[in-house]
Amino acid sequence: MNYLRLTEREISNFIGDPVIYNRGRIYFHSGLVEDVHFDEVRDCITARVNGNYDNRVKIFLDSNKNIYAQNCTCQYYQRHGKPCKHIAAVLLELNKRAENEQLKYKNSYKAVKAVFKRMEAETGKSLSESAREQIRIYPTLYLFNHMSDSSEIRAYLEFKTGITRPYVVKNVEEFIEAWINRKKLRFGTQLVLDSQRQYYAGRDDEIMEFLKDIYFADREISYINGYGHSGFIKGRQVVLTPSRLERFLDIMVGESIEAFIFSGDMDTVQIVREPVPVVFEIRQMDEWLSVKMNQNTVPVEIVPGSSFYYMNRKIYKVPDTQKKYLSIISEGFREAGTNEFIVPKEYHSRFVSEIVPIMKKTGDVLVTPALKEKIVQEPLRAEVYLDQYRNGVSAGVVFHYGKYRVNSVSDSNSLVPGDIYILRDVEKERLIINFLHEAGFCEDNGQYVLTDKEKIYLFVFELLPRLQQMAEVYYSEDFKKVTVKRELCITGRVSLAGNMLEISFDTGDIDPDELKGILQSLRRKKRFYRLKDGGILPLSRYSELDELLHIADQMDINPKDFVNGKIYLPIYRAFYLENLFNDTRIGIMEKTRDFDEFVRKVCEIRNRVYEIPKSLDGVLRDYQKAGFQWLKALTETGLGGILADDMGLGKTLQVLALILSEKGKSKGPALVIAPTSLVYNWMFEAEKFTPELKVAAIIGTQPQRKQFLDKMNEFDLVITSYPLIRRDIEAYQKYSFSFCIIDEAQHVKNHYTQSAKAIRKISAQTRFALTGTPMENSLMELWSIFDFIMPGYLYTQQKFHERFVKPIVYDGDKKAGEDLSRHIRPFILRRMKKDVLEELPDKIETIVTCEMTRAQQDIYLAVLAQARKEIEATVDEMGFEKSHMQILAALTRLRQICCHPASYIENYEGGSGKLDLLTELLEENLSLGHRVLLFSQFTSVLDIIEKELINRGIGCFYLSGKTSAEERASMVSKFNGGEGDVFLLSLKAGGTGLTLTGADMVIHFDPWWNPAVEDQATDRAYRIGQQKAVHVFKLITRNTIEEKILLLQKKKKELIDMVIKPGETLLNKLTMEEVRQLFEE
Repeated sequence: MNYLRLTEREISNFIGDPVIYNRGRIYFHSGLVEDVHFDEVRDCITARVNGNYDNRVKIFLDSNKNIYAQNCTCQYYQRHGKPCKHIAAVLLELNKRAENEQLKYKNSYKAVKAVFKRMEAETGKSLSESAREQIRIYPTLYLFNHMSDSSEIRAYLEFKTGITRPYVVKNVEEFIEAWINRKKLRFGTQLVLDSQRQYYAGRDDEIMEFLKDIYFADREISYINGYGHSGFIKGRQVVLTPSRLERFLDIMVGESIEAFIFSGDMDTVQIVREPVPVVFEIRQMDEWLSVKMNQNTVPVEIVPGSSFYYMNRKIYKVPDTQKKYLSIISEGFREAGTNEFIVPKEYHSRFVSEIVPIMKKTGDVLVTPALKEKIVQEPLRAEVYLDQYRNGVSAGVVFHYGKYRVNSVSDSNSLVPGDIYILRDVEKERLIINFLHEAGFCEDNGQYVLTDKEKIYLFVFELLPRLQQMAEVYYSEDFKKVTVKRELCITGRVSLAGNMLEISFDTGDIDPDELKGILQSLRRKKRFYRLKDGGILPLSRYSELDELLHIADQMDINPKDFVNGKIYLPIYRAFYLENLFNDTRIGIMEKTRDFDEFVRKVCEIRNRVYEIPKSLDGVLRDYQKAGFQWLKALTETGLGGILADDMGLGKTLQVLALILSEKGKSKGPALVIAPTSLVYNWMFEAEKFTPELKVAAIIGTQPQRKQFLDKMNEFDLVITSYPLIRRDIEAYQKYSFSFCIIDEAQHVKNHYTQSAKAIRKISAQTRFALTGTPMENSLMELWSIFDFIMPGYLYTQQKFHERFVKPIVYDGDKKAGEDLSRHIRPFILRRMKKDVLEELPDKIETIVTCEMTRAQQDIYLAVLAQARKEIEATVDEMGFEKSHMQILAALTRLRQICCHPASYIENYEGGSGKLDLLTELLEENLSLGHRVLLFSQFTSVLDIIEKELINRGIGCFYLSGKTSAEERASMVSKFNGGEGDVFLLSLKAGGTGLTLTGADMVIHFDPWWNPAVEDQATDRAYRIGQQKAVHVFKLITRNTIEEKILLLQKKKKELIDMVIKPGETLLNKLTMEEVRQLFEE
């Protein structure tokens, strides 16, 4: 197979597998073949094919350029030794390049001949004019009125051409074609048209270009419309549209032509660039005015809207000024059908005042002496009187001409004696009136009024200076109130009013109640605010208003809550406001002494050293003592918070110390709500560290729980689970608790769950939330937890989303993140292991990859291809948003196959590359004395691993969601006591709340989307009490979806130090593009 003569059929036959060939075509057409190079020393062609990985292809050639071997670095070729899609793509690229080479040689003779031919043509064309003869063209213009409409003018041209004498052009189309195509055309015995030996010059050349344009336009329209187009060129005639007639006349300005104008005879007509001579004669005839133009004729507008007029054997191209007004005057004479018309008495005044000035700009005006005495010709002086008008402003406009006044609204000379005619400057008057209309004024009761608030602001503060350039402007005292630019002075102060914060504002000479409207206008981004006294307050001119809006937005102040310039807020807002004072400059606000005293007192409480229960003083670590002090300070101030320490730092112990310190002081028991799996853990921890507390775990059947529910006040600490709090909420609502503490608070991250709703109904003096992951996937989870500990502190759900989620998550707005941090900083405590546990051993993380077995890979690729088709079809039919369940199901199938196909397919016996890797890891590490926690999301996979371990004689425990709380506690105790080598745990059931420091190795058999969940699982071993370095292995199957999950984790894992502290991530939902990438090979 010669690479210079490849065909697509040969390539397809060479590849063999049509699926592989088609994939290669996709790579080729996508432009993924790059760096194609011919190595003459080794007689081979190398190329790079882009894909998920860069793959290198080599094509080996013999001395005859035939392909005898090939190679590719991709996994498919290395495993099977067969031509792959990358080789197919390279061969198709070589085929394209070979075709281009052949085409280049094939067309070479044709190309060279075309160059020579064009050179000869251009050389002939460029002969000097002295070597060619000049030929002339003579147009004849025909103008006539349309039969059905005398005002519509039709036009066409005929031509003669020649050197010494003119010849009639009988076929214009043939004439133009011959000239364009350099063909000879005979006119009688004395003239042969030859564009290679003749030329048109000057205006003749312009006419020829004009004809060519018409000829080509005719051809294009005929091509589009076929026989439906009759054509502009008809034998010897060239029909002219109005625009082409105007263009032709423009070409001929300054020349004389033969013309047949309307009903006259053929004549020579001059085309000149000058005003048409017009004389108007106005005579008074009793009660009529006679208006006459010239002696006999009236100028005729040749092309509507153009500058060309015909009169007395001349065509005039008139100046723009005359063109503007002549068309107005001519309209009357055209309607009259003669050069004279009569003006009735009721129109005398307006005609003389408005039309005669236009006549004067058009030509000469002759007026009889009797009429002239009645005409006043004075310059215009315009006056505008501005005043308040109901809820708006008014403008009275008066035009002065000498001693006479004209009312602009009535549009008549009502203020002028009936026997006086004023020559008015209508254009200047119209300029002023149009300006007012554009500003929004409308006529009302003899004046112009404006009531729209936005337009009043624009008029007063932006447009008024322009009006002052056109007219003399006067203001009434009432109007001045509107235009006064007040010196705004707003100051505020924050003070205490009982158990509330009072924020009050002093607004100077503005009514404090106006603050509601001002703030509403600021939030609506209005440019002004209309005060109750009619004044306009420009909102963009005062920095104080920007600060007012900033404070209102930060404190979530509702304008409706203002009462006499005051507003009241919950006391816990004081801490955010204090941070706002410290972090930003707020010039309009001051703090009163009582506010400072309150903040100082709280700070003193925070800084106060509380006595640690003696039984725990030697047990608590330093950072735990600091956590205890923080919990005590919030308790004393009546506030709640989130203890968000890293997993394994002993949040339970810190809370038990708090409850013990309040024993005997508090009213009511402390209530802890925890996941079912952790209820016994709380019991054991309380028995171990705080045996002084009387503790009840309210679990079991309804009768078993009822005996405790009826006497909760007898206990210091009551512990229950999230599922049970839903069932027993009515019983809990009868009590008032000293504390309500929710453990693993991410369980209430969904605000609408029954558990979340239930715990919000519980009455408690202080509320705390414990979680190592206050945000797993969304900032809204943080809002949900805060809505439990301090309802309303982070605003409503919608407000929180608009103010923080959208700017932080979608826009990456650091300022919004800093603002959220400022809000939550006083009420959240988070410490990381690396920061507080210097003695904690190292954690070593390793990613270990494996290959699939042959049978496993065949199944994976088949399921992947089927899933891709199904997903695309489902998305096309239902849309991406409604296809999540189908996408999740497909992803789950692929992940199961990566672990072990037997977890998905019955009677599968083809093995698993990952299970083989696991057995190797376990044999090596168990022999060295390591003990292992093994996590998987799939219990079906754990079932397979358990059987494998049992067959190999490896002792193990297995904890899943089916394991009872008692069994869990027993397993954990036995494993930490040294029994068993491997602890199998489902990620959901065993990923939180357990202490398994008896293990020093963690294996994540399959990756999970959220790395925080994996970290939480790892911390079952990597926590306080661990004496050994912890090795973490993540098992990944190569060239599968698992590698893409790792990449997605890295892409999605964005640190949000601006909100809490290092260690928290936000994992957004998958986009359609990310889903497509997951299903790629």
